[in-house]
Amino acid sequence: MHSWRVLILPYIDGAALYDAYDFSEPWDGPNNRELIVHIPQSFVFPGDAINPAGITNYLAVLGSETVWPGGEGSSFKAVAEPSKTIMIVENRGAGIHWTEPRDLRFATMSLNLAENPSNGISSKFTRAGVACVDGSIRGIPKDTQPETIRSLLTVTRTDNVDDERIIEWPNGRELR
Repeated sequence: MHSWRVLILPYIDGAALYDAYDFSEPWDGPNNRELIVHIPQSFVFPGDAINPAGITNYLAVLGSETVWPGGEGSSFKAVAEPSKTIMIVENRGAGIHWTEPRDLRFATMSLNLAENPSNGISSKFTRAGVACVDGSIRGIPKDTQPETIRSLLTVTRTDNVDDERIIEWPNGRELR
């Protein structure tokens, strides 16, 4: 198995790195381990220097209720509100290599953004960044309630939570 971050390389100006990746070996096999230090800037916080350890700040949230249920992905039609359903989250502290096929688990992740958890959505900025199913990049305030976060991560939204807190990016970002 290989990380979604490796699989999207040809679409984010990473074709040469994609071509250098050996899909016949595991993500941490001899050849692929050498590529970890070549982490694309797209996988680290804006403004940060490239981390030579190859640690990413962008993770998917995996679980049967999410866009990433395991096996095959969700269809666009299955998502109740694509502009308010989170697909990718910022993370600070999980220590996951960008080539590693590991992300956050919905069932065990922290939904309390105020704690800036390493096992949840966390950021160095005042609003944690997320990518939604419709392709929009949005920000979520740190004081957003866990039940709102839970709802934003699920594809079938039937609850009435304060999802107006997920906003489009203003110009620039403020550090935490």
